[in-house]
Amino acid sequence: MSAPAVTVQVGQQIEVQMLQEEAIPGSLRVLVPAYPFPHSTNSWILVRSVVSSAQATATYTAMHPGRAVLVTKAYCLPPGTLRSEPKNCPVIDVAVISGPQIPRTGADHP
Repeated sequence: MSAPAVTVQVGQQIEVQMLQEEAIPGSLRVLVPAYPFPHSTNSWILVRSVVSSAQATATYTAMHPGRAVLVTKAYCLPPGTLRSEPKNCPVIDVAVISGPQIPRTGADHP
């Protein structure tokens, strides 16, 4: 099962918004994420840095160059099947590249 892919630079952030549902059926007062927030397959590369107070949005920061996939525990429909299975489902495939090099000027430049 594949996920949408994105490329970001070290230091950039990705926001993931989760679908919410009622914590108590019939009550719109308490909403919770329908699925757990995704986790990174490589937390050295991509780290969850912030969760919104409403528990609906998580922000992930690209820390180092490389590749990581954000996955969440959910019922997935694998390609070519008609039956969903509870497993780690890919949410987004993230390639992290080095940021642009800032040219040195003045006394710092040899």
